[in-house]
Amino acid sequence: MQNNSFFATEPIKFNTFVANFIFGKMTISELDKIYITFIDAIERKNNYKLATTIPNLFFDANFEKIDNGNYELSFEVLPEHISKGISIDYFFTQPFVLSAPKQNILVQSTDIINAKQSTNGNKPLKFNLQFRAFRGDFDDNLWRQSQQLCYLKFDRKLFEPHKLGVIFDITTKETEFTNGFCNAIRLNVDNIDLIFYHGYVTDNYGYCVIRPNSKVDYDVFRNIIDSIMIAFGLLSGYYMADEIFVFSQKSKNISDISYRYENLKQVIKSNAPIISSGHYEDVPQEKTKLTSQHFNDLVKLLYKNEAYRRSAILLITAGKETGCSKAALGAVALETLTNIIGKDISTKTVIDNKKTFTALKYKLTKTLKEFKDVITQTQFSTLQNKLNSINTIPNSNKIIDAFKILEIELNEEEIFCIKCRNTFLHGTLPKKEKDYKLLSDNEMLDVVSNRLVMLSAMLLLKKSGYCGYVIDKGVTDVMKWRMMRNGERVRSGYCLREICKFDIVK
Repeated sequence: MQNNSFFATEPIKFNTFVANFIFGKMTISELDKIYITFIDAIERKNNYKLATTIPNLFFDANFEKIDNGNYELSFEVLPEHISKGISIDYFFTQPFVLSAPKQNILVQSTDIINAKQSTNGNKPLKFNLQFRAFRGDFDDNLWRQSQQLCYLKFDRKLFEPHKLGVIFDITTKETEFTNGFCNAIRLNVDNIDLIFYHGYVTDNYGYCVIRPNSKVDYDVFRNIIDSIMIAFGLLSGYYMADEIFVFSQKSKNISDISYRYENLKQVIKSNAPIISSGHYEDVPQEKTKLTSQHFNDLVKLLYKNEAYRRSAILLITAGKETGCSKAALGAVALETLTNIIGKDISTKTVIDNKKTFTALKYKLTKTLKEFKDVITQTQFSTLQNKLNSINTIPNSNKIIDAFKILEIELNEEEIFCIKCRNTFLHGTLPKKEKDYKLLSDNEMLDVVSNRLVMLSAMLLLKKSGYCGYVIDKGVTDVMKWRMMRNGERVRSGYCLREICKFDIVK
């Protein structure tokens, strides 16, 4: 099998051990501890007064976070309260408020995902409500042009953010322990300066923090947050869409501080990164990881274009799939991306000379009409429609042209993968050609499906200015499988495919 990548191994060095030790000790900043202390407090079981839209009707209620990331509200209802209109159905149609000294929690009926009540004769009814989101205010104005920041919780057993595959180039900690071990990146999206960084709270979890340096509207900030999470997931194979807290401060008045919580429950841990997080002796770091500027440009690309974001989500999802499922997702993403990149070449034709094509089409149409009496009307119409589009270039050629636009050179094996995409979309396997004949059916399926994902990701990365190496997962897996079958010692590292050998001209 032909391969334009190489196998780069990750050396185990004392510096790597020291780096891992220091990263393990890196804690969240003192300022962040204020917000995280609040988050910890609200997650514990707390007592509130539950206020409804029914006048003079209040309940003592308990409110706490449960294991699945949702929050549970429990309270008792007396039989006489039922006659006033309180029932389980009420909470699915009306908002309600939880009140405590200097704190309110607003819950919308649309965020309730489960509700139940227990009955026991004439005793109070026990209500339990489970919901995925809430906020600390009633005023949308608090979220317009306010100072905001976001906390994304991550499970350290699933992923460590320093393995993102991006060069973190600044630090939020002013101690000797972080000298040379950075945990932050400066970003600018939609003319908003931000800092994106991570820190650890315990051995089990930590937070990624997104902090704008200026006032912002919540809707804008939330789109930036989503774009960062998607970029993170695309590069690392870890889509950290789990629990999100966003805080807002409209003014110095304490009443103008608020918060929102949402349990996204969309975490994807695929173990299929696009960019390696390792350090290689034979490759400079700038060729194997994105610089902070490249990461910034990737986030901006996803932020500005919804189709790019959808494609990136498809690629993240494809990372946890195998076989035809992975190939189909990669093919859809590839079609979407190349349609955008190649929109200006969509009118290309097989025969450019209009006079020549008109004469050819006339003769072909005339020949078809000679058979009109011996074929059905449906057959005639089908062939006539094909003649009307006969001068359109094949879709695979348009996809290849999109790579040419970005000055990414494809080898024959990668072109073969691109031409296989329709086969996968129909749930069948392509026939092996060229050097793919040396692979088993399973090996070929793995290589082709992974390369469709890789090629799609390369387009997004090149659009972001990154020209270095990506992981050729298909080839890596095949090589390691064969080593294991042969009883050989499996090497660490990945096969790397260089996007291009020159910088994109902007």
